[in-house]
Amino acid sequence: MLDGEWTLSGSVSTTGDCFLGMWLALDHPTFAKRFLLCPAAEALRGTVDSISESQGAFSCLERVIMTREAESFPWGVIQQEFLNFNNVFDPPPIPLLLASLPSVKHYCQQSPIGLLALPNRILKIEHPPEIVTVHHPGLFVETGALWLPPIVLGATNRYMCNGINLLLSSDKPGTILPPEDIAHYLEPLKVMLNEIPVLHVESNESKTVPFDSVSLKDTKVEIYDYIRHCTVSGPGLDINTIKRHPTDLSRVQSILDEKIGRWKGKVFLKNREDCPPCSACGFGGFWKYKKV
Repeated sequence: MLDGEWTLSGSVSTTGDCFLGMWLALDHPTFAKRFLLCPAAEALRGTVDSISESQGAFSCLERVIMTREAESFPWGVIQQEFLNFNNVFDPPPIPLLLASLPSVKHYCQQSPIGLLALPNRILKIEHPPEIVTVHHPGLFVETGALWLPPIVLGATNRYMCNGINLLLSSDKPGTILPPEDIAHYLEPLKVMLNEIPVLHVESNESKTVPFDSVSLKDTKVEIYDYIRHCTVSGPGLDINTIKRHPTDLSRVQSILDEKIGRWKGKVFLKNREDCPPCSACGFGGFWKYKKV
């Protein structure tokens, strides 16, 4: 037992340093493996490998729901925590194992980072689910570019945002939303879609491979309620009488397409009204509390 390990037990609210586990893991590789639930992942992998698909408990697992509600333990709230988890720790093994099971078709997560979250990377796994959904109230907004969701190659990736990026323009004929007004809001998406090295995960090993060496076939990224463009009508600018009419985002989409290289035709901006409930857990979206 390492000094300080016992302080991690019990209620998080009474822990003197809620990031102690993270710092211990950084200083002690052995503790880091336990901290990242590596023994649990090895046990799960052994179960999967030792039982045939026709008899195994995992052979019928189609939906995986990871951290539907926000966790009480804050795995990251400032840039240093996000950088530590992404760059120093090995990728958390349990979410990667479950997401790559051949039977899993629908996968979702709410926690942005931690032991039960997919790495915030472009991921190539052996058997990608049909749909991977990320729904977190601060997606792209509260943490900005510090935390960007994972992209699983070969899957439909759905991001259910709680966007506050609202663009308004007149509904008068000939009115065009200036590209420079849009470009600012698209910068986090451009960062996420940079052609950076891909994390290729096979069995219990992972390595980085060049982005141009992987196929984007069957990969889609659907981003719901990240940005909302409305035309406005009504007398004056009275907030109580003005009427807002959401557009189809085609103008915003065309500007995004110019910035994302190979991702063009794979990434789609969508309004909240077009978003189906999460295919894994059924979550209906944060926008049910909104009027605009």
